Amino acid sequence: MDSAPKREHYRDIREFIRDWDNYWDNVKPSRSAMLRRPAMVANDAAAAIDLQIGRIRDGLHSRDPDAVWTAFIDVEFLISSLWKMRLAAKLTRSVMGQSWAGLRDFRRGRSRLEVDARRHGAHR
Repeated sequence: MDSAPKREHYRDIREFIRDWDNYWDNVKPSRSAMLRRPAMVANDAAAAIDLQIGRIRDGLHSRDPDAVWTAFIDVEFLISSLWKMRLAAKLTRSVMGQSWAGLRDFRRGRSRLEVDARRHGAHR
């Protein structure tokens, strides 16, 4: 099958779904489609990172008695978003090849961040 099945060519929806799934399970995505996936993940992660940094900054300046705990939760979400950004970098590297240096730079920055976080956690 050269192209995706069309619903109008089927009388039974189950046959259409079977052929649709079979087509998309076996078609190889284009290089641009493979790059769109990590771009979407990176875009979502960047928006979440921006949101969490703003929430942490604003929350620590508030007079809310739970501000520290709220910031702690926001830091957890920030870490999750940073890992999504790392996933996007790994996906991009898998498409672009080993010559892409973004992931290596991210690892260096992450290790410095972990050292700073451990140092900060020890002063509590």
